[in-house]
Parts: sequence; C-alpha cells; structure tokens
Amino acid sequence: MSHCDTPEQTAIIGWSGHRLVFTALAGPGKTSTLFRFAQASSNCTMLYLACNRAVRDEAEGKFPFIVECRPLARTSITTFNGLFCNGDSELGLQHFLDKDSRCGLSPDKILVLAQLLWCESARQGATSLVSHDVYLNLYQLSQPDLFKRWKTLMFNEEQGASAVTQSLVLAQCCDVVLVDDGHQQIYQFSGEENVLDAPELVDAVQLYLNHSFRFDPTVTQVVNMLLSRQEETIHLVGEGRNAKVMTCTPDDVKGQPVAILSQTVAGVIGAALDASLAGKTVYWVGGIAGYKTEELEDLYWFSADMTERMQSPRLAREYRNFEEFESVARATRDVEMNQGLRLLEQYFPLPQKLQVMREHAVTDESQAQVIVSTAHRSKGLEWPVVILNEDFADITDPLMAESERTDETNLLYVAVTRARQMLILNELLQMLMDSESNDLAGGLAC
Repeated sequence: MSHCDTPEQTAIIGWSGHRLVFTALAGPGKTSTLFRFAQASSNCTMLYLACNRAVRDEAEGKFPFIVECRPLARTSITTFNGLFCNGDSELGLQHFLDKDSRCGLSPDKILVLAQLLWCESARQGATSLVSHDVYLNLYQLSQPDLFKRWKTLMFNEEQGASAVTQSLVLAQCCDVVLVDDGHQQIYQFSGEENVLDAPELVDAVQLYLNHSFRFDPTVTQVVNMLLSRQEETIHLVGEGRNAKVMTCTPDDVKGQPVAILSQTVAGVIGAALDASLAGKTVYWVGGIAGYKTEELEDLYWFSADMTERMQSPRLAREYRNFEEFESVARATRDVEMNQGLRLLEQYFPLPQKLQVMREHAVTDESQAQVIVSTAHRSKGLEWPVVILNEDFADITDPLMAESERTDETNLLYVAVTRARQMLILNELLQMLMDSESNDLAGGLAC
C-alpha cells in the first residue's frame, strides 16, 4: 500500500463485498484508486466500463492485465457486428463470434437481436439509422450475463450514464464498484439518471474520495462555495500546491496557453474570434466543425436579407424575416439566440472575421495559444490555466427554476474544477465569492 494513500483511498482499496458506490469529488485520484483496488484483488477477472473512449484509454494504460477496459457502447456493438461482416443473404449460426466476444449472450439471443437490426436497417422506407443507442438498448433487453466472464465490474463516472446503461450494470450478478460525482451530472437533457436512487443499491456500501490532488485550498474554496449552494455536506480538501484564483489574466501568463470555457456555443465562438483577431492560434475542443460556425454566418446573411448566400435554409424556413428572429430572441430570452445577435453587432462584418478565425484554428492542442470549449465538452479534461467566460447563467436569479439552478450550478462546478494552477473567475463567481465573505489566499486581484 502506497504511503500517500489517504484514509478514504485505503478504505476503497481494501473493500470487499457485492456493491460499492464511492463518491469522488473533483481531482481525488479516482483512476489510481481503482488501479490499486484492482491490484489488491488480483485473483479475479474485472471489467472496467467507461462512458467515453478518453476515460477508457486513460484506464487501459494503467490497469493490470486482469482488467479489461471498454467503452460500454463498444461492448454491445462488438457482440453484434460479427454477424454483419459477410456477404451472405441470411444470418445464421455460422456467423457467430467466438464465445469470449459474446459478452454473456447465448447464440439464440444474439441471432434474434441481429435479425431485428438487419430487418430495420434493410426495410424499405426506414427513416432512422441503427445508432449506438439502438445497439445498447437491444443489448440491455437481451439480459446478458457478464458474470460468465468477469467477477467484478468497475463503472467510472456513472453519473453520465443513461437509465438503460444503469439497468444493464445493476442487473448483473457481478460485484459492482460504481464511481459517482453527482455534481458533474450536466447531461440530464439526454437521459442521465441518478443511480444512487436505484433500489439495487439500497444495501450498497457508500464511501467518499474528497481529498483533491489537483487543487490547493485556494481553488477548493471556490469549489466548496458551489458545493454549499447544492447543500452538499461532503466538501473538498485541497492537497495541491501553488494555485491562484484571479479576477483577470495577469501579465505573467499571457504568453502561456490558456483555456477559455463558456456556457454557450456562441460564447465559444466569441472567445475564438477575440483570440484569432489578436493573431493567436486556437484549438477547439472536439473540433471546430462541432460548433457549427456556419450557422452564425447564415444569421449574418439573414440579417442582410441575402438569403441566397446562406448555407442552410433553416432560418428562412423558421422565421419570416430577421426582425421576427430578433423579436423571438427577446421574448424567449434564448441564450444562444441573443448571444448570436451580440456577435453580429460586435464583430461586423462577421463573415470576414469568421474567415480569420477559421484560418487560426489548429488541430494539435500543443500548437495552440488559446483553447476554447463549452463547459459541457470540457468534462474530464483539465488545463493549467482556465478562464471562465461571462456567458454562464446567473444561478442567483430568483425566477430560475430550482431544477435549472441545480444544472447550471453543476455546470459551473465542472468548469471551475478544470483548472490546475490558475483559475480566472468571471463576474458571476466573483460576486458569489464576495457574498460568501471568503477571502481567498493571495486575494482576488490581478
């Protein structure tokens, strides 16, 4: 056992039982804790499940050979794909994968599900493609028995999982270790569920990792302020060193790469425009194509009544004219629409400015002077210097619904916890810290 293990880590590494949920706040060394748990349990086979490839790849390079690391969607898709990689006109038992690749499914079940997929994808007039969600749903409904191959399942960042995924994991006879940080639950619009409410976990052992090796006490004061607003009783303990919380970017980091996190896509584009027009190279987390900058350019041509230059007819189809778009934006207070209008005014003429921005985009992060991302896309990533944009929702708004306030506070929590060495607050967080009467070490001055 490593001398640097915290008491909380020691309890998890030494745990044995059927169901364990441990809540891991930001930066607690959860992957290394799971690695040492796997080392201590080296007499059994384990499956490490992650919701995305980046988390899976990080784990695969660290875990011992007894642990298989997979994204969950790939586990289900692999089970079926072997039946389709042939030139035969009908599916049959001759197309099966080897037994180890079936992930606990009987040949009869695989054949029935594969035939369903084949019929739907080949049906004349079919309107939908067979997506990862379809594979996963069919896989869960087939009731696979993963215990035939693995004794223990480790499921990381389960708070990002859908109800289908959670049902699949909790239905297993395997011992299950779930890693949870409910304060990073920011995708509820896409079906995230709180697994801690599941009846299968009523008797589960619940432990915590709340010592963060990513931050020092300065940054953790900001994090704990947000946790307090969520009525969280377990707060973060900062074990890192030499971090700073600032209100503006100091001169000594202006030559270093910085990450700017925004709530909205329009906020990301605005940050990228500022950096590009200043001659800086910009890396877009997830790729620039994912931010649909052409839609903002279409808004410009729509405002100029030059619809023939628009790449998509969507705006002209949904609104009679630009004036109606403006009216709807004001009436609904839609954040993205109003941010788009602000960018039209601030960066005139917009098409030329967008061209400069695209020319300064780089695909290698190491070549970037500025990294831009939405807070949603930043989940699971971290940078030495993080700047929070001014477009985050005001979580003190008394008219905001409580469910929305929870989601927006979680989003701020994710954004704040991406910083390793320096966090530069926006005006909202400066105001929140002042209202909490927290005097940060080193102050909040530039």
